[in-house]
Amino acid sequence: MSAERQASGPAAAPRLLYLLTSLNNGGAEWGAVELIRGGAFAGFDLTVAALVRGAGAQLTGLEALGHPARVLVEAGRPGPLALITATLRLRRLLARLRPDVLVLSLPHANLIGRVLRPSRRRPLVVSFEHNSRLARPAYELGYRLTSGRVDWMLADCRATAEAAVARLYQRPPPHVDVTPLIGVPPERLAEPPRRTASGGRLHLVSAGRLSGPKNQAHLIALLAALVRRGMDLNLTLFGEGPLRPDLEAAAQRAGLADRVFMPGHVPRWWRQPADLFVLASRHEGLCLAALDAMAAGVAVAAPAVGGLKEYGPAAGVLVLNGSDVEGDADRLAALLQDPVRMAMMAQAGRAMVTERYGLDVI
Repeated sequence: MSAERQASGPAAAPRLLYLLTSLNNGGAEWGAVELIRGGAFAGFDLTVAALVRGAGAQLTGLEALGHPARVLVEAGRPGPLALITATLRLRRLLARLRPDVLVLSLPHANLIGRVLRPSRRRPLVVSFEHNSRLARPAYELGYRLTSGRVDWMLADCRATAEAAVARLYQRPPPHVDVTPLIGVPPERLAEPPRRTASGGRLHLVSAGRLSGPKNQAHLIALLAALVRRGMDLNLTLFGEGPLRPDLEAAAQRAGLADRVFMPGHVPRWWRQPADLFVLASRHEGLCLAALDAMAAGVAVAAPAVGGLKEYGPAAGVLVLNGSDVEGDADRLAALLQDPVRMAMMAQAGRAMVTERYGLDVI
């Protein structure tokens, strides 16, 4: 083909590399799949890569969308050796792909991607922030030291954006945009709620990584306090994480082994029976789990953290303290004995999700 014909032909699509730390079951990883499904990167030549496989939970979803992920290291977690190997392989991948845009999601991917940012033919670097604070102070220091390499910051909600600018950047990035990681289809909003049997034991549910920031130990302490008051309740904690043995031991010590269930990661957990979704997180981003519960028509009780500060009032969320067991038990006991109020909260939550996070408005 002649140079003249090449010049007059259609321009090649800009190349975009979406880099994640792993392909686990977390909200950031699931959000990447949702963004691709919703057409957020239409018009780009998209490549998805992960430093390590992790649980590999999102591989099937990405492949079904025509974007199979490149796993740089077949490891379950980003340990030191895995990260060194992944860094070397990512350097080669960047040299081969020469992306125009580099989207970085989660701490390890963000830090390594920023450091490896090519100096020649410099790509646009986009940092996707998913939480109001990072799990470790060292990560936050690393973010601040490399923040000058970021051209564009995406955040899953306004609260995340404000916290990230204040905590993770030496100066505000040139561009900041809010991009929710969820778009709920109309058919899901039309599904009837799955309540437990009328007159039977009420069922509390929560979903999230079993970890310190999610604070599930507070939920077990709450359940114990409510059972001592004579309330008949179960608690199911959906999710995986390092604190599972500690949480199981806490339930055993409290005499709740027959009332606390941890089935691990359950796809579409929101389709399981539930009377109330409870959360005790110390910090959050958008909080997809709470929005999933609301979309399913389940009332929500949670601290006012992250995105919950924004949409919680409109959704009728019962605000918990997250550290005061007896105070939170008082609030939950009053709510659980008022089915009319719970129904109104569930209705308000579903209406809010429809209005703000329905697929037809995102």
